[in-house]
Amino acid sequence: MFRTPFRRGLAVAVACVALTGFAGACGGGGNAELCTETFKLYDEYTKRAQSAAGDAASMNQLNADIGAKVKELAGKADGDLATALNGMADTFTGAQIDTSDKDAALAELQEVRTNMKTALDKVNSLCT
Repeated sequence: MFRTPFRRGLAVAVACVALTGFAGACGGGGNAELCTETFKLYDEYTKRAQSAAGDAASMNQLNADIGAKVKELAGKADGDLATALNGMADTFTGAQIDTSDKDAALAELQEVRTNMKTALDKVNSLCT
C-alpha cells in the first residue's frame, strides 16, 4: 500500500479524469454505436478505477485492460474516430505507474491525467 499523499494523488487523478467523461450524446453515422460502446467502457473504467485507486498494480492492470478494449473498438471505427480511439488506447496502456519512486509516480499521475483528458476530449468531440 502507498502512503496517503500517493493514494490521494491517485484518487484525485481518477476523479479528475472521471469528470472529463463524455458529456455529449453520440454522433450519427456508422460510428454512433462505437461512441456508445466507448462511453460504456469509460463508465466501467471510472467505477473500477475508484476502487483500485490505492493500489498501483491494480491501476496498472486496469489501464492495460481498458487500453486493450479501446484498441479493439478502434479497429471497428472509421476515419477520425479510429485515430482518436487508437490515441485513447495508447494513453490508457501507457499509463503505468512505477511505485519504486513515489515522487516520480505522483508526477506520472499528473501526466496521465493530462493525457487522458486530451484523449477523451478528442473522442468526445467526434461523438457529439
